[in-house]
This record gives sequence, structure tokens and C-alpha cells, in this order.
Amino acid sequence: MCCHNDSFCHLGLCFGDVSVKTYKSLVAVGLTAASLGIQAQESEEPVVLDTYVTEEVSDDLGLLQAEPVSSVFGFGKSVLETPRSVSSVSSEFIEEFNISSINDVATFVPGSFTTSFFGVAGSLDIRGTAGDNYFRGVKRLTNDGTYPTAIGASNRIDVIRGPMSPIAGPSRVGGAMNFVPKTARAETGAYLDSATGKVSYTTGSWNKNQLKGELGGPLSLGEQKLGYYVYGELEDSDSFYKNDYTKQTLLQAAFNMDLSYATRIEFGGMYQDWSGHENGGWNRVTADLLSNGTYITGQPAFTPDDTNNNGMIDDAEFVAGFVDSGTNYDGTNCWAGLQMWCGGGTVDPSTIIPASIPAQNSIIKGDTIKLDGRNVLIDPNDYYDTEVTTLYLDLMHETESGWSITNKLFFESVQSEAMISYGFAKAGDTWGVENQLIFAKQFMFDGVTSDIQVSPSIRHVDAWGANDYIHEVFDRVDLSVGYNESSYVATPLNSDDLWGTNNYNKMTQLGFAFLADNKVGDNLSILVGARYDYVDIEASVGEVTDIHNFAYDPSSIPDIFDAAQTDTDGGFSYNVSVSYQLPGGFIPYVTLAEQTTILTGVHDTIDPAIVNSGDWLGKSEMAEVGVKANWLDGRIFFAVAGFDQERVQVNGNAAAGESNEAIRSKGVEMELRYLVSDNLQLMASAAQMEVVHTALNGSKFSFIGASDVPQLDPTLYWGGALDGMVIVGDNPDRGGIPEQAFNLSGRYALSDELSATLSYSYVGEVNASPTETLQIPSYQLLNGSVSYDTPTYRIAVAVNNLLDETYFRANFPGLYGNLSILPERSRSFTATFSYKF
Repeated sequence: MCCHNDSFCHLGLCFGDVSVKTYKSLVAVGLTAASLGIQAQESEEPVVLDTYVTEEVSDDLGLLQAEPVSSVFGFGKSVLETPRSVSSVSSEFIEEFNISSINDVATFVPGSFTTSFFGVAGSLDIRGTAGDNYFRGVKRLTNDGTYPTAIGASNRIDVIRGPMSPIAGPSRVGGAMNFVPKTARAETGAYLDSATGKVSYTTGSWNKNQLKGELGGPLSLGEQKLGYYVYGELEDSDSFYKNDYTKQTLLQAAFNMDLSYATRIEFGGMYQDWSGHENGGWNRVTADLLSNGTYITGQPAFTPDDTNNNGMIDDAEFVAGFVDSGTNYDGTNCWAGLQMWCGGGTVDPSTIIPASIPAQNSIIKGDTIKLDGRNVLIDPNDYYDTEVTTLYLDLMHETESGWSITNKLFFESVQSEAMISYGFAKAGDTWGVENQLIFAKQFMFDGVTSDIQVSPSIRHVDAWGANDYIHEVFDRVDLSVGYNESSYVATPLNSDDLWGTNNYNKMTQLGFAFLADNKVGDNLSILVGARYDYVDIEASVGEVTDIHNFAYDPSSIPDIFDAAQTDTDGGFSYNVSVSYQLPGGFIPYVTLAEQTTILTGVHDTIDPAIVNSGDWLGKSEMAEVGVKANWLDGRIFFAVAGFDQERVQVNGNAAAGESNEAIRSKGVEMELRYLVSDNLQLMASAAQMEVVHTALNGSKFSFIGASDVPQLDPTLYWGGALDGMVIVGDNPDRGGIPEQAFNLSGRYALSDELSATLSYSYVGEVNASPTETLQIPSYQLLNGSVSYDTPTYRIAVAVNNLLDETYFRANFPGLYGNLSILPERSRSFTATFSYKF
């Protein structure tokens, strides 16, 4: 059938002033053609848009991932059709399974187990390396533990394994999370009769107090209809960990309006104000501590004079109070002072003898106790404050010739400041703006349909970040007692001490990308994409001085920075994917990709030394072979993929940070989602992978823990710190990423209102660091929930860690893996009460 000239046709429906993209979004949130008053010319029955959604069983949790996912390639393919490993988690799934952090997301997504970035869940480790975060398809500023990424504010989260599409720009090889905010529902608001929304309150263990609210609907601007959606979240909660808390304000707003039949505009933003702490976890780590909870108490044997009477050990007091005992381990000034760094050579920990450790670096051994997991390296004086502002403006136009033109303008700023009493502090102020212009059109030839995208883009980042690590001493504090004058270590945020690094950089990135999705006949699909980026960078080293009083406004002190290091460079990226639809619902595929990535660290800063050397671009490559399938009339989604990916060029990785080290990961991932009936849904995911360092040449800078020097009594050096270039194997484990992990989950509806969920996870044992001398035990985790849901209200009770399992997560394994381990939370519960209107 054909539609009139002033309409277009899709799946037997004719549309006037509603675009196909808008209609797909309406279906995605449960609005049918009939509910919008759109009539089919040949049938009055509602039409299900996606081929892969069964009409026999409802998928209210979005398990089948059938709706269009533009975050990977931008063509609106479903996850089944996309020739890459990708998983989507809907807001309904997040609510039903009580997902509150990205660590919870990783439970249900194969290959995305995440180490601890000092307790702040900012980004996933995907396939063993740090991933990027995207917001509505545009890359966000780097969040390596700067603030916890808000999960509850998401309408959907897409987890992409491997590098992003060339259109989205260079990304880390591990993968990315793309957040589709709840305010995406503004697209449907203009078509509703009245406002609709929900208010929720959550309480629970450790004084959990969280209030959420959301509201969406229609507005009028002159004669134009405007859809809006707003979301807010307030939290003031304590924590499982002593002296820890979460205080957060989160606001989202979005607006969507058709300016004309052919032109549409979307704009909005998000504001997040978070206060909490970095969490160093347990210190004085031994195998006995992890296996039995046995902790060795005791105070430092020596404390330097407090010359300025501030109750802390300052830089000057370190230098004056801790002198070399006269016995060196290897080379001049090796093991000198409290921070015993071997700068004259590579350390073989097995050859260190007690006589080489200065006596003042010991502790006076006390009793052994069973350490409570709540006692961690957080002091009441510690803090971490972050403010994030995210704004976007999208303009979409469809020409009469069939071209679709989209302009995406994105802005984000992040300001943060953190202080930790064992001697670490950091502050930063970074903003970035990106504009993507995307031209898209479909071309049809004999037996071939090609969807084309062409995209020029520009991105500018203005970044500042400072860190203090000059005297970072974990083991002086006795966690059974807490900090005192012998263990408080001053930082630039509470004294006149110096910063260890103080970097400021400006970066402008010009990109041009091409992507073509070619359907040959009915079964073969060939997707090819390429991108070139030209980058101009300017980086400066600031004075190492007390600058915390103007931490949020470095531009107000133009004389603090030295002469800038400048450089320009460019890099090529590509993606090639081939898939074929076989009988029986099987779609095998092969993907090859290579990526050029800018080596940024926390707050998107770049060490000027790397800029000076010209090594600030890193190359990555990936090969992935997989099969996807849907069976039983669309009620089963299955995917399995084998991958081999590596960051192959990192010449400045030590300064760029752990998130940019040269890592190779290879393995197999599997995912199964099954709608057994309207009452029962089942899920399974599993991953087997190996993650290793590839460019260490037999040594790596690391802090040395008790497991690295079993021949030494650890009380000899726990008053100080051992660190240096440590001997490791040719390809040691990255640390913290288990070789095996799997999850089994299910939801059962006992009635139309009452349902229950259960989730079981197994995580295998894993080396805590690249030295491979300390293993974190395997563990099993069981979570469950029960909810009663009506059209007006919802009551849900969830229990995490039902078996009260004692388990641990590696803490920044590349540097501190054997020195600091994060004990995870014990059994806990939450109760949520929601009112819908």
C-alpha cells in the first residue's frame, strides 16, 4: 500500500506530522499507534514495531533488547542486528533488580567486572580495561573515580564491549557505557493528554535516605506542542563503612519540540552535586587478613616532631624527621626516609633483608584482632566533593531529498576536590564542548540497500588537575584505633604542603567520520566505517605549591603555570563488520577495528612530558567473532562472542595513569535472556578472559605489600612504605579482573501485582596486582527482592548479599593491589515506596 504525498508509510501505517524516529520512541515506552490516535489504513489493531518482539509474551523489563539502539553505530539497529557485543539494561530492569551503581550493572553484563577506583564507581572496567562514558551518544569527560555515575537517572544503559563507532569519536578499546537519561521520555510528552510522573522514597540499612521524583507531559509554546520530562534525586545516607556517607543532589530536565513537519529540536541537561569519600579499604594486607580477617595492630615506632603544632606530619617534617639509617638496599638514596623508594635500580623484593630497612620505619607490634569490614581508611576529616553540569542541544532536520541532518551540541564541566588523611589529595576543574554534525541517507541499488552517515565534528577540552602523592603512607594508621598524630599525613588541602603534579592543558580535536551499513540481499550485511582526527594540544606544568584556595578557578592565577608544551598530531580509526542471517535465527558476525585514542588521565589532564615526547596518542586494535540468535518466536535472545583486543601503543603510560596502560585481553562472553512466560523471565551471562600487561619489559613501578616480601616481618616497614620498579613476569596479570565470572538471574510474577527476583553470581579468585603474589578469594553472591506493583503505587523490598558473604575487590591494582584491598558490604536491605500519577 502507499500513503499520500503529505505522509510517509511504515509497517502498514501512515503518518502525518510524526516522524518514524518519534514513533519508534513512543513504542519503546509503551505507547501504541491506537493510544496516539494514529489509524492504520488496513487494520485497526495496534502494530508491534520490532520484528523480534514476540506478540505472545510481554517483555516489560526490556530483556530482549529489541528496541533500536543507536549508541553503537547510530543506524537504529536492535542489539540482535548489531554485529558487536552490546547489552542494554532498561530502567524497569534497574528498578526490578535494585541496581544502584555501575558495579551492579556489571553483574548482569558479561565481560564488565570492575576493580575499585578507591571506592568511587565512576566507570566500568570492560574486558579488563577502563571504559568511557557517553551521554546520549556523545563522549563525556573522563570519570576515573571522580564521582559515582548516577544509575537511577537512566532510562536505559547500553554497555558496548570494544571501541565505539567511528561517528562517536575515538574511545578506549575496552568499551563504553552509553547513558540514555530518563528525560529521553520528553519525546513522548507532547503526545500525552496530561502530565504523568512518580515519587519514590527509599530507606534501608545504614540510614539509607533517598527521595526521587519524575514528571513528564505536554506544554504549549505558541501553537507548537512541547514535550518535557524532569527528574530529581536527593540523598543523605550513611554507609556500611565508618565515617563514610553519600550526600547528593541530582537534577535532569529535557524538552522536545517539533518546529515543523521536517525539523525537530531536543535540549536539556543534568546537574549532579555529590559529596562522599575515596575509600582506601583495608591496609596492612596479608593473605591471613583476606582468608581469616586477622589484622595486626600497632602504632608507629617513631613520629617526627610536630614543629608547627598542627597534629599532622608535613612534608618538611618528613624530610627532617626521617633520615636514612645508613644501610641502603641498592643504590644511592634507596630506602631513604619514610617513603622508601628505590630510585637507583629495579627492586627484587625476594632479596630484601631486614637490615636494609631503617628502624624508624617500623611499627610496635600489638595484638592480632578480627577486623570489621566497616573499618577502612576513611577519617572524619576526609572529604570528596564533585559538581557536574551536563547540557545538550540537538537539532534534527529531514530534507525533501531524503537526507537527515542532525547537529548535536554537548557541554560538560566537572569540578572536584578530595582529601584523604593517609597523605593523598586531588583537585580539578575541567570543561569540554563537542559539536557533531551528522548527514545520513539511505541509498537503494539493485539488491543492495546502503545507509550512509558522514560526520564532521569538533571537540575542545580545557582541563586542570592537581594531585598530591609525595608522602602517601597507607600502613601507619592502625584501623582498630583510627588516625592520630602519628598517622595523619598533611596534604596541600589542609596545610602548606606541595602538590606532586599540577597540570593544565587545552586540547582541540577536529574529526571527520564515515559509516556505511550495506544490506546485500536479504541476509548479508557489511558495515564499514573510518575516521580521522587531528588534534592540537597545549599542556603546562604548574608550580607545585599550595593552590587549593583557587582550586575551582585556575584561570585567575595566570602566572602559576610554566611555558606550555605544544604539539599537533593525527590518527586514523576504522571498523569493519560482516554479518549473515542464517536459517534458524542465527546471525554470525566478524568485526575488526582499530582505534586512535588520546591518553588522558583524571580530569582529562595530560602530562606535559608526554606532550613533549610526542607520545600522547595511543593505538588499539580489536578482533571479535560472534553469533547472535533469537528463538521460540523471539522469546529467547542468545549471544556468544570471542574477542582479542589490545592497546598496542602506549609510550607514556606511567604518567598517563593506570587507565591507559598497555593491556591485552582475550576471552569468550555469553549472554542468554529467555521470556519463559508472562510470569517467568530468566537471564544468564558468563565470561572467561585473560587480561595481561604487554609492555612492561620485566619490571613495573608498584608499592610493595607484605605478600611481595614474605621473608620480612611486615611490622619492620609498616611505619613507612616500600615502592619502586619491581620485577614482574613478561606478561603479568593486570590484577583484579577474574578469569571466570557468571550470573544467573530470574524474575517470577506470582500475580499481576506481586513479583520476586533472585540473582546469583560467582566470581573466581584473582591476583590482586601484577606482582601475582596475593590472591583475592573467589566468592558467591545472592541478591533477592519482592515487589507489589499497582497502577498507583509500588512497594519493593530488596536484600543484597543474602548469604552475608565476606568478599573483596581489588583497589587500583596496578599500583596498590597488594597494599590496599576493599572489603565489600555485608548483608543489607532497602525498602522503596513509590506513588505514580
